[in-house]
Amino acid sequence: MVRNRIAYGAVAAILLLFIFLNEHPMTYTALYAVLILPLVSLCLTLIFKRRFTTWEELSSNYVVKGDVVQFKFTIENNSFLPCTCVQLRLKSYGAEVYTDFEEKYFSVPPYKKHEVVLNIDAKYRGTYKVGVSNIILYDFLGLFKFNQKHDKSLEFTVNPRILSIPFLPLLSMLQDSAAVRNYKQNEDYSVIADLRKYQPTDGYKKIHWKVSAKRNELISKDFQETEKNAALLLVDNSDIDIQRQGQEALELEDSIVEALVSAMAHCNRLGYPVSLRCLRDSDTDFTADFAYLYRAASGLEFGKFGRFDNFLNMYTKTYGEYMNLIVFVQDINESVFSALVKLRLLGNNVVIFHFNNIEDESRIAQLRDLDVHCVDFHHIQNS
Repeated sequence: MVRNRIAYGAVAAILLLFIFLNEHPMTYTALYAVLILPLVSLCLTLIFKRRFTTWEELSSNYVVKGDVVQFKFTIENNSFLPCTCVQLRLKSYGAEVYTDFEEKYFSVPPYKKHEVVLNIDAKYRGTYKVGVSNIILYDFLGLFKFNQKHDKSLEFTVNPRILSIPFLPLLSMLQDSAAVRNYKQNEDYSVIADLRKYQPTDGYKKIHWKVSAKRNELISKDFQETEKNAALLLVDNSDIDIQRQGQEALELEDSIVEALVSAMAHCNRLGYPVSLRCLRDSDTDFTADFAYLYRAASGLEFGKFGRFDNFLNMYTKTYGEYMNLIVFVQDINESVFSALVKLRLLGNNVVIFHFNNIEDESRIAQLRDLDVHCVDFHHIQNS
């Protein structure tokens, strides 16, 4: 725009010089036209500024990491005048989001519309906002511009991938084939341990209809859990170590969640009910509803919710024997190592997921000596 103004000033100066050197009706006509054209161009742009509409849409609001989301922005010219130049500026997304472009120039003919399609690829799971930050209109001479902010945004969620895990040594305690077939919910329906509020994952068999009628709300029965042929997933969702900041912290967080949903899928394929336990968030009941578990894991938050070693020590008092424990650790420090050893010595089947960032590799060797299966998930991600 600065160049256009300089060029316009040069043309006007040259015409004034022509008039000074040789006055003639044609030179005066050319000068008047040059002086009037900016006003005409400004008026036409002001008309268009009031006569266009915009809308936007996403190809999908939920995608899996690695899939591309298309953002489509449409601008429609409702006037008989063309708009020679429109500039779109997109909102900044950060280093973890890749886009085709950050700004776009185009023209809009009269009574026509123009579509701008942007491909977006997010590197990590999470919820992202996408939209246009500014719509800039230029007149056909390029002397004026009108900057209009565009506050509307659309959201899309990137869910973690489910990767294939070659092997997990899960215990199978039940020997009776009939019991195995009836173990889908992993509970003994002849023994009612407690009553509680109805949860969306509860089946009709769990509802206590008489008590529900008395309390005027759905009440579920808590049956005695056998906890055999099930897997308990313990996740370290504490605040990422201060030494890992920025992109490194995002990568570790993303890897933990990806390992979590991959392990859930592996257990689900084998028919093992799963329960997710983490810091702060409420525990999920043992269930084979993978869609419910996947949603819970995808929305897992990380923060200053407590110490993971204290969390593990609490479970050493709860699960003393014959339990499949799958533990996802950020690091294996001395206190976490001690808690893992205690869980194993109590008779639990312990599986560890770590992420190629263990400071003391000797602890991995010691855990393997105790028949603890250790999975470096980065090897699975890179395979």
